[in-house]
Amino acid sequence: MNAQNYPNTYHVHEALEDFYNEKGEKDKAAESYKKPLAHQNIHHIRKKLKRL
Repeated sequence: MNAQNYPNTYHVHEALEDFYNEKGEKDKAAESYKKPLAHQNIHHIRKKLKRL
């Protein structure tokens, strides 16, 4: 719900991507990692995406 209400806030997407990653849902995690990167270059999120 937060991701829908605050689509440009990377903290929301980062929490969601961490959740998917912990569940082993790599495709959903990768999709969530890419959303905040479309708006700004966030180094630690880019690193997480590369680890997938």
